[in-house]
Amino acid sequence: MDPNEYRKEVLRETREATRAMARSVKEFRNEKKSATERALALGQAGQLTAPKDLELARDLAADRDEAPELRVAALAQLGPLLAKDRKAIPLLIKIVSSDEEPADVRAAALTALKAAAFHYSEFERHRPEYLEALRAATLADHSRLRQRALGVLAREKDSKTLKQLEEGLRRPDKALVSPQKALQLLSYDSKRNTFEMLEGIVRSPPNPAARHQALRNMGADAASQPFLAKLLRNKKEDLESRLIAMSALHAMEPKTLHKVASAVVADDDDDDDLRAACLAAMAPVAEVPPTEGLRAAAVKLATKGRSSGARSAAKRYLAQKPRE
Repeated sequence: MDPNEYRKEVLRETREATRAMARSVKEFRNEKKSATERALALGQAGQLTAPKDLELARDLAADRDEAPELRVAALAQLGPLLAKDRKAIPLLIKIVSSDEEPADVRAAALTALKAAAFHYSEFERHRPEYLEALRAATLADHSRLRQRALGVLAREKDSKTLKQLEEGLRRPDKALVSPQKALQLLSYDSKRNTFEMLEGIVRSPPNPAARHQALRNMGADAASQPFLAKLLRNKKEDLESRLIAMSALHAMEPKTLHKVASAVVADDDDDDDLRAACLAAMAPVAEVPPTEGLRAAAVKLATKGRSSGARSAAKRYLAQKPRE
């Protein structure tokens, strides 16, 4: 296409998009339209910019008599108000806090609050009320809203929330989320002393997913190295658990991994996929050069491995140049 014609086409499309957005804004303002129509119009209008439109969106978001779908659409438009309208952030906090609000509306308000917390320095003065609103949302019947609030609080390392999560693991009747989700959230605070609890879950797990997540959490605690090394050596363990232990040792102490993984690779009766993974994990360990025994085991795996993946992994390991 000729450059001049291309520019004209782009300009035409831009003008048409602008007119379409203006029509959508006009439809949003029209109180005779249904809530569904106004919500759809808001979604098609792009970001509202006119002060009167933004104030209308704020008022609709606050109005409990309005349909939830329209309030959700209105809440998504409040970004420009958050830094300059003193009513906006307190409104969002109030909505998130209230168990009388529909879950979808609370979730939309939470999304807007998270954006405000990230973008506006003025938000700091609202942080105590924000955290209290999140704690209220952790008790919501709606599981998705509850998990989102817990996720924000866990990232904030909110001690009250972390204690609640631990309590839920010890007493399932107090649990706010599934065991595996609670463990995932607890992993945001790697300095918490949870080794005994994690070990108990690994030994007697509520389900396989929780056991695997507990092992991942152990990977942040240096005290778990002996436990993980023993688990990696144990052929009675499931493959996923052993792979998690291997990855954790690789991150914490490559020399410990090298010692244990070398024994795994040399064992012809062990799982070929695990042996291949161990070779791949040991390859980048510059400070631990391969022994003759390890290279011999890799040669054997490359030629006699039971799976093509294991044979290929062993060949890649052997093809690497020796490290100085």
